Amino acid sequence: MISQSKHSNTAIIAIGSNMGDKMENSRRGIAALEAPGELTLVSQSDFYLTEPVGYADQPWFVNCAVMVKTGLVPGDLLQFLKNWSMTWAGATAESEMVRGCLILILYSTMTG
Repeated sequence: MISQSKHSNTAIIAIGSNMGDKMENSRRGIAALEAPGELTLVSQSDFYLTEPVGYADQPWFVNCAVMVKTGLVPGDLLQFLKNWSMTWAGATAESEMVRGCLILILYSTMTG
């Protein structure tokens, strides 16, 4: 069971894609994050085209950031995002470089 805190927590999450219709993948990724009802979208940045870092032999990324509110405590938010990444985005140990959509936690006001 996912535990909820009494206070609404804020997190900023980066979302990006470097496969297929990158913009649409990112938009669908944002919608998929909200769908289970654990996160509420507060705001979203513009989309940006960015060069890959580390492993350069891959397509460029379309990235954005979203601010969300959640009742999830930090460990549960991390698990929620890991599960989302594995099921929705298609990330696996073998395909870390090219994904339909990926996420990173950039900032959080969470405690606990």
